[in-house]
Amino acid sequence: RYSIGLKSIDLRIRNYLESGIYVSKEFSTIEPIKTLTFNSTDYIPDKFAEYIKDGEDFNSFIKYYISFDNGSKWHIINPRHKAHLGPCTMIINSNSIVSNRNKNITYIDMLYDPKSFIVKIELTRPLNINDESPVIYEYNVNINSEEDM
Repeated sequence: RYSIGLKSIDLRIRNYLESGIYVSKEFSTIEPIKTLTFNSTDYIPDKFAEYIKDGEDFNSFIKYYISFDNGSKWHIINPRHKAHLGPCTMIINSNSIVSNRNKNITYIDMLYDPKSFIVKIELTRPLNINDESPVIYEYNVNINSEEDM
């Protein structure tokens, strides 16, 4: 005959909001920003694929944005590992003529040369799954003061 004892058992469940937004602090540079490339390590639960709406992509549960004017205007960007979805690099105030511009790069023409930016990340989950959420483990931004694309 055996006896098993259990002590201090906690049962927990996590419930996540349907959406959440992260806005970074302002990142500043000494030199004007000419190119910016976004990188991240993220995770979207596999079972979210069952709840993709028409016209959306599995990766639409996480959206990344950059602003050079403290959030007045946001420019969508993709992390480098998801470049197949759209541009992961921005060039600000490019010297190249419009007809020579690379379609895989976002070109931003501004009246000034920015020396700071902020990042916004939007996370969403399907309505029917409230115990899982997309996760951003880390992100980083490569900045260059010269247009080297």
